[in-house]
Amino acid sequence: MIWTAQSLARSFDASALHLESLWLVASLPLGALGMYFQYRAWWSLVQELDRKNIAAPMNELPYLRTRSLLLYVESQLARYTPGKLGLPAVRIAGASGIGIKRGGMGLSIFTELFSWLSLGLFISCALLLCLNNVSAEAFLRVLPFQASIWGLRAFSFLLLLMIGSGLFLFSRPLFKQPAWLQSILRRTLLKNISAVVVGSQQASAEPDKAVLLRLLSRQAYAFHAAHWCSLMLMGACVALALGVSASTALLSATAVPIAILAGFFALFAPGGAGIREAILASLSLAFLGPTLAVAFSLLLRIISLSVEVSLYLALRIYVKYRMPS
Repeated sequence: MIWTAQSLARSFDASALHLESLWLVASLPLGALGMYFQYRAWWSLVQELDRKNIAAPMNELPYLRTRSLLLYVESQLARYTPGKLGLPAVRIAGASGIGIKRGGMGLSIFTELFSWLSLGLFISCALLLCLNNVSAEAFLRVLPFQASIWGLRAFSFLLLLMIGSGLFLFSRPLFKQPAWLQSILRRTLLKNISAVVVGSQQASAEPDKAVLLRLLSRQAYAFHAAHWCSLMLMGACVALALGVSASTALLSATAVPIAILAGFFALFAPGGAGIREAILASLSLAFLGPTLAVAFSLLLRIISLSVEVSLYLALRIYVKYRMPS
């Protein structure tokens, strides 16, 4: 990260930077839409997880959704704590406020992470396969180990096949799984997951009704896919704000999911700060040049953080002044 920052800072030319504010404004609703899709994926998992606990009169359901959205946005901001421990802590602490058990909330975090991460990795591997040689070399320079372009593509292809197979298998009901997978899941996961969600007595009587495989639903996958696409469109708008062509903006947007996942895996970096920008600037360097690559990575962080803070403040004010206690 330090090496990337130093090398790009030396070639940064602020005089070559001209922003088109219209495209920056257009990126804001796309960022908000991306967060909303991410919330909807999590909320669909929570609903499958604990239908009884979130049952409420019809006139209270809009308030419940608003409170759950506020809790989600709060937890997203809390990921800027070291180790990203703030995210699960905030959600578990606020679980009772939306009528969810703490154990169920912890399980929803795990299943959401599985869906979000698998879709993000799937899209990132597909994009890595499509990188040209110049962009692939820029990406390899950021890695802490030696690797070749063909090695990167072979690894991405194998990972793509593995993740795609996993998404296909785990989004199916238990009785449709292969016999060997049914046996493994029953012995290792389903009984424990059922005990957390529906209670130990029901779990032993109805092990096949454990919610693990129901949680890995196609609905959550669809919302997370829409989330990643929204973030890439937001990246394209930010690139267009820098005055590049539409084709260059789309190429730069392909680096967004890869950079976000790299920031996620850097657990020491609060919110992936620094790591995400280094990866994003390195990958977009071939398309944008050093000055615009630095501006692109920093503007994307500013836009995404502005969207999160604005949503949090708006929901906070709405809940305080417009909703019953």
